[in-house]
Amino acid sequence: MACCLLDSLYMAQSLSNRTSVAFGLLLILTHACGQELPISTDTFTHKDPQIGGQASTEKYLDAVVAITDENMQVFCSGTYIGAKTVLTAAHCLNGSDAVKIYFGVKPSLDQEKCSQGIADACNHFISSSYKVLHPKFDPKKLSNDIALLELVSEPQGVKPIPYLPTFLALKDQDKQLLPLELTGFGLTENQTSAPQFMRLSSYNLLEGFGPTTFEGFLLESNQIYYYQKNGGPCQGDSGGPAVIERQGMHFLAGITSFGDITCKNYGISTRVDQYGDFISDFLARNYGYSPDTENPQIVFASLIDRQIVESSSTIIIDAKDNLAIERVLLIIDHKTTHETTEEPFVFENVTLAPGYHDLTALAVDGYGNTSAETLTVAVAKLETNLPTKIRSIDNCAQLPLASPMIMFMICFVMLLQKCFRNRKTAGG
Repeated sequence: MACCLLDSLYMAQSLSNRTSVAFGLLLILTHACGQELPISTDTFTHKDPQIGGQASTEKYLDAVVAITDENMQVFCSGTYIGAKTVLTAAHCLNGSDAVKIYFGVKPSLDQEKCSQGIADACNHFISSSYKVLHPKFDPKKLSNDIALLELVSEPQGVKPIPYLPTFLALKDQDKQLLPLELTGFGLTENQTSAPQFMRLSSYNLLEGFGPTTFEGFLLESNQIYYYQKNGGPCQGDSGGPAVIERQGMHFLAGITSFGDITCKNYGISTRVDQYGDFISDFLARNYGYSPDTENPQIVFASLIDRQIVESSSTIIIDAKDNLAIERVLLIIDHKTTHETTEEPFVFENVTLAPGYHDLTALAVDGYGNTSAETLTVAVAKLETNLPTKIRSIDNCAQLPLASPMIMFMICFVMLLQKCFRNRKTAGG
C-alpha cells in the first residue's frame, strides 16, 4: 500500500537524522506529491518484519476506489461516500487531475480488458468531472489533506461508506484500542510494476491523534497516527480510507496522507470527523444530499404502558438506526431529565414521585432525524395513614396508588363498608 511523504520543506522541520528527512529530499527529486512511494500490503513472506496485507474481499470495501490518470494508471486511492462523490487526499490532486475513478479489485486487469474492447471491463472506470481541495490545504505540511471528487455518473451496485460524523468522533478511549482497516490500491513489497496494483487491506491500532508530536512531526488535531508493524499504506494508497466500526456500522475515519520512507514503521492519516462541515456543505450545495434521511427506531425495553414501577427504577431503552444513534434522551413529564450517548442506553436510579408520569424516549441520529416513544407509568406507595384516608374516600379511583393486590383488598373492604352503611340507613 502507499503514502506520499511531506516534501523537503516540511521534512526539514523534522529531526535531521530521521529517515523521513532523507526521503523528503528524494521526494522532491523524483516524485510529485500526488505520486506514491514504495510500500507493501502483500502477506508476510520473510522472517523479518514486512509490510503485510491481504486481498480486501469484504463487500463494503467495494466503495474503495483507485484514482487513475488518462492512461488508467493508478496513482492514488479514495472512498466513494455517495452522491457521485469520492473522498481522497488533497495532495493526490494538487497540480494533477484524476481522469478515471476505478471501482473493482484489479484495475490493471480491467484496464487491459477495456483496451481490448470488453465493455464490462470499461464500466469499472467512471470519469471525474470536478474536484475541490480543502481551502486550507498546506502542501508543505500536508495539513488539511482532504479533497472531494465528483463523478459524471453513479457507480452501479456499490454501497457508499459513510464518513464518520462529528457525534461519533474519535475519543481518547479509542487510543491504542480501536482497529483501523487501511485499504488502498498500492504496491506490495514484492510487486513493483504497474500491473500488480490491486485492492489490499491491513489492520493497525489507532495510536492517537493530534495535537501532539509523533516521530518528530508536529501533528495537528485533524490528523491521526498509527504504527505499521502489521502492515500499512504505501505507494498508490494515499487518499485511501482508514475504516472503523461504530455501533455495528463501518465508517470512514481517516484518509491516508503520509508515512515513513520504508512504509514499515508508521503512518499518518487525515482525521475525517474534523471535516463534517466541509463534506456536508459540498454534498448539500451540489446535490441537496444528506447521507441519511431515515428515522431511528426506539422502544422502551424495560417498561410497558400503564405499568406500576418503583420510585427508583432502571429504565432500559432500545434504539437503532440505519447508520448510528447520536444520543438518547429520557423526558419525564415533558422535561428532559436524562441523556446518554453510549450503548447500551440505560438510565439507572431514575427517581419518580408517587403518582402517574408520562415518559418519552427520544432517539436522535447525527443528521437530525428523530423518533420517540411515549408511555405512562405509575409509582406505587401505600401510605401509613391509609385507614384514615379510606374513611374519607367515596370510591376506589380516589385511593393513593398501591400494589394491585392491596388496592383490590382495600376496594373490597370499602365496598362492604358502603353496603353495610346503605343497609343500616335503609333499615332506619
